Amino acid sequence: MKKLFTLLSLTAALLGANVANAQSFKSDHDTVWVVNSGSFTALNELTNLTTGNLKCEWRVTNTNCPSDYIAMLGICDNATCYSSADIWPSTLHTTLNYAPGIGDFHILGDMGAVSTPGPYYLRIRLNNKDIPADTSIQVYVLSKPTTGTTTLTRTNSEVALYPNPATSSVNIVYDAVADVKNIAIYSIIGRQMSIFRPTTTNSANLNIENLPDGVYFVRLLNSRGDVVATRKFNKQ
Repeated sequence: MKKLFTLLSLTAALLGANVANAQSFKSDHDTVWVVNSGSFTALNELTNLTTGNLKCEWRVTNTNCPSDYIAMLGICDNATCYSSADIWPSTLHTTLNYAPGIGDFHILGDMGAVSTPGPYYLRIRLNNKDIPADTSIQVYVLSKPTTGTTTLTRTNSEVALYPNPATSSVNIVYDAVADVKNIAIYSIIGRQMSIFRPTTTNSANLNIENLPDGVYFVRLLNSRGDVVATRKFNKQ
């Protein structure tokens, strides 16, 4: 009987914890990749999963953006748009009017005002004001293409490849925890065309000028030689 009581108590505690940790809102994407040479708006809307209004707090928690990137960025929630002066250094903002369903949240800026291609990242933490542990993390990876091409890519994928199609080089951005040590390019028939050793923990620029036009695969390999991700691109 004692064991049964203990088991029932543990089950109730776990159920209670699950209720307490139930998510009241979610972001459209956990990671947004922005590759742009001009002005942009990158939507990452919030969905209020409850039946009542949501009080949401947010702040920028981490970034490695240089000063020219920081100066051109703004952030908009469902109530207000904030300029760079309002969000740097990290400032807590609260918006009270997220009704049930989808509400606005996005960043905006002008890559024409920045001098370096990147990539750089921006991390925003959002939480339910009434339940601080109820959170969502948004990461934005910002890059300015060196070719002058304007594109905007949004994905939850842990690996981004751009531009695609490519002519002289491709950029790869990935999570540092992937432990990528080598990046290999293969032809469509499986022949290894080249291999690169990244000099940073989360990105690489691959020179493809000498490759014939066609379809290729990029394979990211970790320190054990395991393939952790594969991406396809066109050379033209």
